[in-house]
Amino acid sequence: MNNSISLLCLVFGLAAIAPPLGQRLRIPSLVLLIAAGAVLGTHGLGWIERDAQLMFMEKIGLMLLMGLQADLSDLSKLGPRALLFGGLTFGLPWLIGLGSGYSSRIGSQDNCLKALSTASQRAS
Repeated sequence: MNNSISLLCLVFGLAAIAPPLGQRLRIPSLVLLIAAGAVLGTHGLGWIERDAQLMFMEKIGLMLLMGLQADLSDLSKLGPRALLFGGLTFGLPWLIGLGSGYSSRIGSQDNCLKALSTASQRAS
């Protein structure tokens, strides 16, 4: 399917049909969407080609799905513990990466300067 409007309509149509059909069949709508993607995709009937536009829509859909699964009432119940956990899971790896990057950069510069000075001494 080369027409981007047709692709968009098909994806939105499937997203609109899956929840009521999932309730009727008593299976999660996400399972129906995955099955529809497998059947209509490149390894199935080949109606939907995986191009940059479809990959962008996949990412947007995944972010929306993750946002729908978040329950902010749990976050307000946990309060400071959730803030501490979030700060540590972001801040600690960031600080470790910053420190290791800075230390390796200094080591690399020293090695480069030594190599350049050695090369210039050999050349002269």
